[in-house]
Amino acid sequence: MLEERCPDPQMITNMQSISNQISVQLQWDPDPSPCSNVIDYLVEFRLTNLDQCDERADDIHTLTTTSSEATIPNLVSHSTYMISVTSRHNLRSGPTLSMDVTTQQAEPIFTSLMPSATTETTFNGLTFNWKPVPCGQINGGGLQYKYNLLDANYKLIDGATSFTNVTISNLIECSAYRFRVRASNDAGDGPWSNLITGRTRTINPGQVSSLKAQGKSSSNELRVSWQLASDNNCVTGYTIQFQLLLKDQCEMVVENPQVWRPFSYRGSGWEAIIETLLPHSTYEVSVSATNGNTDGRTAFVNGTTNTASPILPPTNVTAYEVSSNHISFRWSLPPCGSRHGEIESYPYVLHTVGDTLVENNSTDFEDITIGNLDPYTDYIFKVAAITESGPGPYFVLPIKTSEAVPSAPRLLQVHDVSKHSINVTWIEPQYPHGVIIAYSVQAIIIEKPYDLTFVSTSKPIIDDEIDADQRTYTFSSLKPSTKYKLLVAAYSGEGKGDHTSILLFTTPATIEDIPKPTALPDITSNQIASSTVEILIPVSSSEFVSGYQVGVELETNVKNSGAISFQEKIHSPIYIAYVAASLPKADVKKSSRFVIGDAKTYGEYNNPPLHDGNTYRVYIAYYSRINDTRRVVSWSEGTEVTLASLSARSQSNPTEGPGAHMILTAVFVCVIALMAIVIVLLVLKMRSNCRAKNNSKKKSHVPSNIITGVSSSAQIQMSSGGYVKYKPEERDTTYQDMKVHPDEDEAIYQDIGGGLSHADETQEQPATESAVYDNESVVRCNEGVIMKSTKKLN
Repeated sequence: MLEERCPDPQMITNMQSISNQISVQLQWDPDPSPCSNVIDYLVEFRLTNLDQCDERADDIHTLTTTSSEATIPNLVSHSTYMISVTSRHNLRSGPTLSMDVTTQQAEPIFTSLMPSATTETTFNGLTFNWKPVPCGQINGGGLQYKYNLLDANYKLIDGATSFTNVTISNLIECSAYRFRVRASNDAGDGPWSNLITGRTRTINPGQVSSLKAQGKSSSNELRVSWQLASDNNCVTGYTIQFQLLLKDQCEMVVENPQVWRPFSYRGSGWEAIIETLLPHSTYEVSVSATNGNTDGRTAFVNGTTNTASPILPPTNVTAYEVSSNHISFRWSLPPCGSRHGEIESYPYVLHTVGDTLVENNSTDFEDITIGNLDPYTDYIFKVAAITESGPGPYFVLPIKTSEAVPSAPRLLQVHDVSKHSINVTWIEPQYPHGVIIAYSVQAIIIEKPYDLTFVSTSKPIIDDEIDADQRTYTFSSLKPSTKYKLLVAAYSGEGKGDHTSILLFTTPATIEDIPKPTALPDITSNQIASSTVEILIPVSSSEFVSGYQVGVELETNVKNSGAISFQEKIHSPIYIAYVAASLPKADVKKSSRFVIGDAKTYGEYNNPPLHDGNTYRVYIAYYSRINDTRRVVSWSEGTEVTLASLSARSQSNPTEGPGAHMILTAVFVCVIALMAIVIVLLVLKMRSNCRAKNNSKKKSHVPSNIITGVSSSAQIQMSSGGYVKYKPEERDTTYQDMKVHPDEDEAIYQDIGGGLSHADETQEQPATESAVYDNESVVRCNEGVIMKSTKKLN
């Protein structure tokens, strides 16, 4: 409804202005309408006549106000502006009211008046010229120029003119006058110009003599000296000028001569000290006598200022070659004009950001290479120039060596080892030499004790990269009883660094890892007419099978054996069971045959002949080497075989005749009785020998005829308390461990060489009769077992 009644703002009325030299104040009456909805006023202004001497149409400038008055600042004096005011509300603007306003006059502000005496000098008059005041600096009407002329007695001559020159007459010849001028308008006077000296004409003075220009202790000064002109015709002074010819002895310069005014008389002659000069620079100095109006002939001389310390450092300081351990710097001379002397050398300093000094030296050249630096380290390089007067300021260049490959990670530790995995951790390298971006983890197989044909190579079976923030890794899919080399290295932007490594085995294989022979030993007949039995060994393709063992059990108590395993029978005192052979896998080809009872030695075991008329059970085992001293064994079920008696073998047809079976039976009973008597005698003999050995506590060689399943070079050592230790001569510091692993029913961990790790881990067992302790070595004293060494294995 308001917009319908008052659609447009109304024009302001009664606008008035009050101006001064640099601003205009405006006032007006606001919109008188009762429904006025004006929110502000737009004030626009632009210059239309500068200093009332230059009509123009400058850009429009604006300001806004919410009141009915405004002040326009920063205006030019004595200038006309067009000013307009418009009322506005949210929707539109109202009519505009405009007016012209002229600022008030002010004194001239031109300060560049430079009067000069002209060639129109006469014997009694001088003419002076100057530049006019430009439009915009007149600042008012009634422009004129006021001047003063002072003679030697400071008599003042005033005058004014509307021109830019004036000729003053009736002056004294051969006299010096000083002149100045200033602009003036209706508002007042501007500033005075500098004083200039004019001299009325006279006869030209003569030339000065003995002119010299020499450097002083200050490098910015020249001492100029000369003798008075011989024909001193109204000489009132001397004109001394100097001009730079060779700046800093490195740049030819062409510039206008400058006038040096102060000079004084020093006893035998005149001199002037020219100041504010450049050090180590050559100037041309001229001196001429003057009478204030004309100068005499000019004398010239060159002089060079003394040296000083440089005021600027060397330029173009760059590190043109940056590596991880050295930086090459080069630079150029300080800028010409700042050297202030011949550069003799360059002192330089290199230190770390932490102010650790690396090198502090100097060089005569403009480049230097600094080595033995740390990779990826922030340094500060400083270099300065030095003259005979001293060094100048340093140029400071922050620089950083480039990355290098990191050092090896630290504290590689194993935290969890199983048959198939190993977990390791580490911490970052002591010297990262950059930003660690990743870690390389590798695993290399070093040894497979179960595979004697294995040859280690440097090719990793695991080659992985992980993020830099992990620092832990689990090597998986590993094999049991296998020796690995685990390597960890760090990556930076420059590549892979040194590795840290650790050697260790996975945990030993167990019975689950070794296949159990499922095929029984292949025997062509279970009635053998010989002291030997030929069997066919079933070959395994498992890589964990290192070889085969052949076990033999005398079936004396077959009826009472029940479910007891062959392994248990070896360790049971009531069974006669032993290992007849240990055959490496490489020696057993497909469908390989083996003869039991051939009285040969296979591995660590003897293969004694079988006995006539006995029944045996034959076993096959797969074994896996854990290391040089331990192995795990898995036995098959047994196969029975019976050897025919000697009398039976001597008959051509033992089944013929009605009394054949009775004869065979009687013979067999006799043989058994005889064997029983022999066994009893042997046992008694063995006990007697063992007691003798125990009492003497001395080592003795066991005759080969009472050793079953071991090397005939075995030794038996009796210890205190009736205990016996066994050790083969070839490993006289090793005790064999035949103890069944407590966690595996059919696995046996055997110590077959390598020594005990702790003396207190050796347990001694008393000698017992008819005992079999292991399947690796059984020592019998006339069929009585006298030894067992047990070392519990972890």
